[in-house]
Amino acid sequence: MPGPARTPTARLKLTGSNKAKYERQDEPDPVDVSFRAPKYLNKPAREEWDRVVPDLKRMGILSNTDMTILISYCQSWGQYLELQKDIDRDGFVIEVNGNPKKNPAAACMEEAWKRFIRSGQELGLTPAARTKVAGTKSKKGSVSDLRELLK
Repeated sequence: MPGPARTPTARLKLTGSNKAKYERQDEPDPVDVSFRAPKYLNKPAREEWDRVVPDLKRMGILSNTDMTILISYCQSWGQYLELQKDIDRDGFVIEVNGNPKKNPAAACMEEAWKRFIRSGQELGLTPAARTKVAGTKSKKGSVSDLRELLK
């Protein structure tokens, strides 16, 4: 087995890791690009996009090649919220031919949540990913840039 995925150097620098001092020749540098949300994102997905993109750009870990995973993250969130509305309206159990049955929206909602979490982990947006960087101090002893971003 190949082991865990490599942590981007930008994230290693934010954590204060000693591994950040080693240059990785095969790692692409994030390029400062203009990220515009795709028009097909629903309203909650667009709001999530607008919330996370500025922070990811400031952290220096977002590049043009991350667009697909970022879209997946936002779409999954938007789908999750839309499915929640269906369940709020119809309930977790629905009646089919006079028999109770689990609402199919519940299974779809669970899948949307799994995709949301997986893509969030890839982008460093989950609580577990944040714990790797939130407790670090800068050289001056003040709170790290990331902690300031997460306020």
